[in-house]
Amino acid sequence: MIAVLGAALVGFLSALLPFTPAEPYLIAAVTTTSAPAVALGMAAAAGQTAGKIVMFLAVRGAIRSPWLQHRLNRILPTARVASPHAPGQHVYTSPARGSA
Repeated sequence: MIAVLGAALVGFLSALLPFTPAEPYLIAAVTTTSAPAVALGMAAAAGQTAGKIVMFLAVRGAIRSPWLQHRLNRILPTARVASPHAPGQHVYTSPARGSA
């Protein structure tokens, strides 16, 4: 049970820190413990997924923060992109897609 929780923790850390690979830990845990390899692999995958979700939500929240939006608008005032669905705007797509 401890090895499975450790695999989940190592998976979570490896999702956030690129220099922390989960695979060597999994190989060591499979060879030195009696925990099933599938359980260790699933725990590491769940940990990595949880870590990536945390990272995604943090970045999404940071991009939407008023402070960052203010800074970006001050630094790049002409880089605003109009909504493709704004009145008077035309949306062009590929001819292979079948719409204009």
